[in-house]
Amino acid sequence: MIASLKTIGKPAEEILSLLQETLAQWLPTQDATRIDLETSGLGYAGWLDPVLTAQDGTRTRIRYPFAIGSATMNLRRAMAEPERGAWTWAHLWMSADELRLHPRDAQHTPDWLAQGAERARTAPPPYPDENEGVHQAITEQERDARRNS
Repeated sequence: MIASLKTIGKPAEEILSLLQETLAQWLPTQDATRIDLETSGLGYAGWLDPVLTAQDGTRTRIRYPFAIGSATMNLRRAMAEPERGAWTWAHLWMSADELRLHPRDAQHTPDWLAQGAERARTAPPPYPDENEGVHQAITEQERDARRNS
């Protein structure tokens, strides 16, 4: 269960950070390695289509927790720019692929991200080649540093 996220009136970076932390803690409770959030907004109306990818690669549309939908719409408002408006469609996702795309030193890798990357190493990839290279995302040296800290 995801508790209420206090995102009204917060800057976009803070909302994204809250979403990341919340989803990172929630995903393992759903036995999932990835979540995709496709969202649309126009005026006061909003739509969210969340899809979970399980450990075995199965993708399932889910009924999303209210806090996620609310935070997504608050993110849209926070990202709106004067004279340019707000986005009307976005695709947000979280997966262990982050470390392959943007490697980090062990001291800059939160536990939840390292744990998700480790799970991704042992689960079949949800899409062909999607997690290609994730096995090299955390080097042996980084794993040893994490274990010794």
